[in-house]
Amino acid sequence: MTIILLYWAFVTLQLNLNSVLSGENKEHTFLGSSENLTSHAACLNFHEIRSTSFNISVQVSTNLTIGSGTITGRAESTYFVLTSKHVLQGTTPPYTVQTSDGYRYSADVISNSNLENMDVVFLVFASPLIYYTFAEFIAANNIGLGDKVYAAGFLLYPSRHESSQLSSYLENQFVVREGNISRVLDRPLENGYRLAYTSSVDLGMSGGPILNCNGQMVGINSLRDDPIWEMPMRYEDGTLPDEQTQSLIGRSSLAILVEELMYALSQ
Repeated sequence: MTIILLYWAFVTLQLNLNSVLSGENKEHTFLGSSENLTSHAACLNFHEIRSTSFNISVQVSTNLTIGSGTITGRAESTYFVLTSKHVLQGTTPPYTVQTSDGYRYSADVISNSNLENMDVVFLVFASPLIYYTFAEFIAANNIGLGDKVYAAGFLLYPSRHESSQLSSYLENQFVVREGNISRVLDRPLENGYRLAYTSSVDLGMSGGPILNCNGQMVGINSLRDDPIWEMPMRYEDGTLPDEQTQSLIGRSSLAILVEELMYALSQ
């Protein structure tokens, strides 16, 4: 059953990403195309970005804490949620996801050896009666230095300043933080991090989506800027970035790109 669910998770991710690519490279279309697709669409306003990100986000609850997740696709009544592996670290099932309409669903983890070295994990939940929106993806070669991005997720400790005017408790926990891309690394760091960006990411937002100005998903929030723990950043092969890159990484939030996940699943 796990293998079948993981297969459908990969298929829905690939079909989703391929739908925004030109299809010139059929063998590796999940790596992107040369066309800058974002230049053909008008940017959404902040209210539209918030609505889009809220509708594709879920709050992930464990026996210890909460985090965020992003609905990436579905197969009939089964929905696939992408979240950060560290959200579940040290926890035990059962897991629960709460969707934007406030409904709660029991969720199961899909394990896959190809994702062992990445800070990501898939959850699945079933909703036979209610249809939920899932993310639209954009490939990394369609984003660049300085591009505006929006980091979304559910705060572990909601701020009254950011949320007091909203209608529901769940919406009060949900925030969208504007920022810019500070670097798309030419190769991943440990845990699969490759995107550095300036949006402020707080506890609880891990696993939430990062959208471009057109509302397309670039990646998921993974590591907050200036974390409270010391974590030396190395590339996957164990080598250290140069001093300038290391300094930039230390001042940025870090994310896993959708296409890095696609590449890992395709191996």
